[in-house]
Amino acid sequence: MASKAQHLEFLAHKLFMRDVSPSLRPDLHACMHKLRVYDRERWHSAGVRVKKLAALDQPVFEARLNRGDRLVFTLRSAQSDRFDGIHIVLWYAGHHDDAVRTAVRRMGIGQRAIDALVDDQPWDESLWGGDNQKQIQLVTPDGATRRDLPPLVEFSEYEMDRWAESQIDPLLHLSPAQRELTRVAEDRPVFLRGGVGTGKTTVLLYRMLKLLLAGSIENPVFMTFSKSLATWCRSIFERLPGAERRKVEFTSLSGWLRAHFGATRGGKRLFRLAWEKAKLPSNPEPAWWELQRLRGSAAFQGEQPTRGDQLPSHVSPEIQIAYDAYRKLLNGAPDVLDLAWKAYDYYRAESALMNLPFDAVFIDEAQDLTPIEWLVCILMGNRPKLAFFCGDETQDVRDTRFSWEGVEAALRLVGHRAPAFSFFQLHENRRNSEPIALVLQRLAERFDLGATTHAGSEEGPSPLVCVTSRKIAEQTAQRAGCPVLLDLEAREERSPNPFFWVLDLEHIKGLEFHVLPLWAPAGSWPSSPHLARKLFTAISRAMHGLVIFTDHATAPAFEQLGASPADSRTVHNFLDSCRPLMAFDREAVAKWKEIPFSEARSWVQDGLGSWADFRLSLSHWASEVPFSTARLWVENGLCSWAIFHEQLMEWTDEVSPALAADWVRNGLLLRRDFAHRAQQWVWAARFDDAVAWVDAGLLGWEDFQPRLAEWTDRATLPLACAWVSAKACRWIDLQRHLPNWSEQATLWQARAWVEEEAISWKSFENMLSRWFSEVDVDLASLWVRQGYCTWESLRHRLPSWRDTVGYSDARTWQEQGLIDWSALAHRLAFWMAEASYEHACRWVEAGWCSWKDAGKRVEVWLPEASAEQAIAWLKARQCDASQAWRQCTRWRSSLTFSQASALVEAGACSWHGLAPRLGEWTELVTFLQACTWVGEELCMWTDFENRIAQWTPEATRELATEWVRLNLCSWEAFADRIASWKPGASLEQATGWVDAGLATWKDFELNLPRWSESAEPWRVEQWREQGLVSKQLAKAARKRRR
Repeated sequence: MASKAQHLEFLAHKLFMRDVSPSLRPDLHACMHKLRVYDRERWHSAGVRVKKLAALDQPVFEARLNRGDRLVFTLRSAQSDRFDGIHIVLWYAGHHDDAVRTAVRRMGIGQRAIDALVDDQPWDESLWGGDNQKQIQLVTPDGATRRDLPPLVEFSEYEMDRWAESQIDPLLHLSPAQRELTRVAEDRPVFLRGGVGTGKTTVLLYRMLKLLLAGSIENPVFMTFSKSLATWCRSIFERLPGAERRKVEFTSLSGWLRAHFGATRGGKRLFRLAWEKAKLPSNPEPAWWELQRLRGSAAFQGEQPTRGDQLPSHVSPEIQIAYDAYRKLLNGAPDVLDLAWKAYDYYRAESALMNLPFDAVFIDEAQDLTPIEWLVCILMGNRPKLAFFCGDETQDVRDTRFSWEGVEAALRLVGHRAPAFSFFQLHENRRNSEPIALVLQRLAERFDLGATTHAGSEEGPSPLVCVTSRKIAEQTAQRAGCPVLLDLEAREERSPNPFFWVLDLEHIKGLEFHVLPLWAPAGSWPSSPHLARKLFTAISRAMHGLVIFTDHATAPAFEQLGASPADSRTVHNFLDSCRPLMAFDREAVAKWKEIPFSEARSWVQDGLGSWADFRLSLSHWASEVPFSTARLWVENGLCSWAIFHEQLMEWTDEVSPALAADWVRNGLLLRRDFAHRAQQWVWAARFDDAVAWVDAGLLGWEDFQPRLAEWTDRATLPLACAWVSAKACRWIDLQRHLPNWSEQATLWQARAWVEEEAISWKSFENMLSRWFSEVDVDLASLWVRQGYCTWESLRHRLPSWRDTVGYSDARTWQEQGLIDWSALAHRLAFWMAEASYEHACRWVEAGWCSWKDAGKRVEVWLPEASAEQAIAWLKARQCDASQAWRQCTRWRSSLTFSQASALVEAGACSWHGLAPRLGEWTELVTFLQACTWVGEELCMWTDFENRIAQWTPEATRELATEWVRLNLCSWEAFADRIASWKPGASLEQATGWVDAGLATWKDFELNLPRWSESAEPWRVEQWREQGLVSKQLAKAARKRRR
């Protein structure tokens, strides 16, 4: 037994395969195989080009399938009892323009910029993103599904209709009218009426599956009267696309009641015994069916239901006597109808509404159920609006007096919670051949059965009627290979032949056979419409051929219906010609009879049959068979290894490497499941074996590394690529073969050889032109530099490289006239950091980029730049003032005053450094700059004599005093400002203003005492005479003078 392994498996979104075109599937499967077989670190070397989409909020990857198509996937870790590894989740495969957007929409994740992709991201645990697990399912690399896991594709309603319209499986084919009935509204229950062969059951199964796929229901039940019909319908349902692993219960009503409401006794046989004990005359069977109808309808004899073990007063004395005897034999035990009443009481209770077993009920052959059984079926579903019922009054073999109107009335009487019902009807008989349909039509007309189906359109042989005995009829059917004989005497027998069954009408009801032998004993010709319905139902089971065995008295009646008289030899020859058709019937019987594996094995071992006779049952026995039997089935083409998926791990020690490779190739087991046998197989392998096992994924070439030296002479280029990808060897180890492979090498192979220095590009010089269409710009640049080709020869590729070319190569293209800078405008901003000053100026002038794109590159360009350009860079803080300072000497002689001002303001130079030029700018200088120049003693105010008049509004009191002292202006120029300057004025200033008549000493009365200490005595005396200062101050001033 292999140990638990870590490996890769695939999950796919439910709509993944819907979008994959048939032409794309080979590329998809090849890519999936490489993703799964090779370790992630070796994907690129194996030829799988994978990118991580950097624009998304979660780690999502894109693999290249071909030139135009991409596969979008994610990774996630996964663990189970035997699985420990990584799931590759497939979201979309298709054209690259749609891939990312469709995948993002399906994943429902955030998106920043779809077009941004980043190559060569590291592979680590952080890249394993979570996924919407409800939308994904497992799939194998070749597109097949695993039996024990969900299917690859969830079929949509459109795909379901397309399947039903096809002739892939005739039994599942639907006409346009039938397809319409599978998608009726979900707002009310459906009553579907149709005659024999109209496809009622198939429509019901499609309808149920569509509701399952749409999510409208999750736990439906298919209910019918016959267990054999329920089993047969389950096998049909499993053949529908998308039905795998759907939770649907197929059961008979009696089987369900026994399983959930207790064991039962009674039945038709016990009633026959009661009839005989009561010594009642005639046949008890009509009385039995009458009793069933009365008991099943007892609830509707009045407004309130009565118990099912009570009979109405108008019942015949014979039935009452027989029923009393029947009850006595039951000895208090319930029969099926008693359980039906018990179930009715249970499901009618309020407490059961929250615990109903199913969400929707689908009933087939509804006419076989009594009203109480109807009620039980519909009440056990918690979504009555989705219930679906089909039936045919003509086939009412239990004489329930069935009618659709009666059923609806019964449901309303008990206050059923479903809304109004939708009634539909099918008319076309698609089962019976034209001759058989004609017999049915004549029988229905003779007994006024009200059959509504149109005659079949398919040609076929005329039904045969043969006069013989019951024993000979059975022997004839057995010898011809018929699986059943339908006996109208109402009994079921098991013959010694394991593949032959004698069935009564109750067990064959609802089934169909390509060829049907029918035993109609003496007195079986119907004497009433009820008996005629039984015969009608029996004949309608035949699809292609019908043989009626009967006695002399009854044969003419069948001949009148259209059957041809035939002797035993004619019958034998006819049945012998139908053997291919009867083979399908035998498979069907083996399916719905549910023969156990042990019994089937005994029959095969005893030579009574072959495994082919049980083809439809093999999947149900898969868990019981030994490896030898399983291999026999597969080798004979009866099944595939997929049905043994749960047992394959147990057989890994028995399997041959060839078979193990087949299992791995088909995704049934994984390579590491055989790890314990790898070394044994490696040393025993031949070269061809190794190739086959590696191709299947059973082993990797790294496992064969010790043996590759033996096989290098047989290596081919594809094989060598696989060896190198698996790291089993290097290209340098195969160096002597490379010249021989150079003609068939791909570009990525040649590049790998050169990178390992196993060969040089010189060896491919004459072949490079064939790779021009796929080479990238970096490699092309290498070839040009080494002289193997020119850019002119690659001119047609230049437009495709505009997004990846580097500046140096682009400059070469432009210099050689191969392309204009305008064609590369979207890249120029990125190249500013390495461009020349000349190119940068041209690009900025053309508006393709700005100086800001150059960043600190401008520092390199300063020696070539103009003062104006340097000023712009300084303002944008792209260069330092200290570096611009060095260039000021070069610019000094040509600087304009505004440029000089900007440089000084930016700190790139000082006014001292520009002193020789200041005289030229006196007429341009601003007042503040002039103040700076004078303050730094670079010039005097007299140099600005012509500008003083302009600056008087800006001058301060002190500066005005200076200008007046230098005779550059008079105080009259400041007349409007004297009043604001008076507070805080000096003696000198006040004297000037008084002398100019712009003020009086009275304006400075408060300051005069302080000024008297420094003023001339005569000035103080003058102030005294004006009464502005005291005598004492004037006397003190004179004393200081002396």
